[in-house]
Amino acid sequence: MRLASRISPRQTPRLPQRVIAGDAGPVTRYFTELDASAAQCYRLSSPVMLPNDFKILFDFSTSLVAAEGNLSTFVSSHDETGAGTISVDIRGNGVCRFVIFDANSVPIVLSTIDAYNDGKLHSGSASRIGDTLTLNVDGNAISTTSSGISDITVDVENIGCRSTTNPIRFFTGIISNPVIESGPTVVLDLPLDGIIPIDGIIENRAFGNPGAPSHATAVNLTYTDSFRFEMSVTNGGWLGDELVSNSKFENGITNWSAVNANISTINETLTIESISSGGRAEQFGVATKAGAVVFSAHLHDPTNTRALLYNSTGSSIYAQSEATSPEKFSTITVVEGRTAIKLRNMVDGLTAQYDDISVRQLLEIAYD
Repeated sequence: MRLASRISPRQTPRLPQRVIAGDAGPVTRYFTELDASAAQCYRLSSPVMLPNDFKILFDFSTSLVAAEGNLSTFVSSHDETGAGTISVDIRGNGVCRFVIFDANSVPIVLSTIDAYNDGKLHSGSASRIGDTLTLNVDGNAISTTSSGISDITVDVENIGCRSTTNPIRFFTGIISNPVIESGPTVVLDLPLDGIIPIDGIIENRAFGNPGAPSHATAVNLTYTDSFRFEMSVTNGGWLGDELVSNSKFENGITNWSAVNANISTINETLTIESISSGGRAEQFGVATKAGAVVFSAHLHDPTNTRALLYNSTGSSIYAQSEATSPEKFSTITVVEGRTAIKLRNMVDGLTAQYDDISVRQLLEIAYD
């Protein structure tokens, strides 16, 4: 029988031990982004039946902001309503809920006070211990007691949408590491840390334990929905792959455009010689998504060089200050979507040099 060893770390941040210990080599994994408009979710090969105490754990990230009544579902039952039906979801205003229907098909609802649609990676759990129901997000727990609720058998069949018979309320964002305990037994263990396979079949690591389904099926998802991330203790989360094309100038000035300047590269260093005021090199269409990014660069002379990040609309997001910044700078900032980079020569008649320009998506870990 598989031991529930993956459960205990849920009480503390799941920073990989190799990172904490300082071992060589980065810790990497994939996160898959669900899109409600594409009806994407995961469906279990058979329902998980929970007749007694249970605990459902998962991580999630979403930036969705919608009308308060709109719902995106983390996990749910086969049916939408009825005795024993369960739903753990997030409303359009970012408030999380745990809903379970009692023997009379009356919903019992727990709701968080805080909102969690800030794009950060949060840790959630929903549990029933006896007649007590608890919803916990990032260590903030709320509970209620309902007489007789312990006698109801609950089923779970979906991750990322509400109901199997009439799929609705699909989730937009990331759901990872879903685990379900039925009493002391792990019946579901899906890290969801790899690329979506061609056949969409994702093995349940708890299969073989009593009541555990064999797998989950990714619905309307492909490998293009999975993105590689690397753990970054320095930045407090997971860093995505480099989004700037030719960020280290290994391919000369490819993908960089000159404005009022001549630009060239030697030894993977970009040199900007201004022809007139505002001389710069720029790159548009950096494919970021809404949320946090890490923007960094190496400026060879910070007195006459400046690196700027813009929204695709042309409005400034972040401007590194040449007067106060060190030669190498790194900052975390929030973007609305696709971005542009401008590398400016601030002093006509001088040359400005840069290398290692970088923009990487940051999935910040919100829990302690």
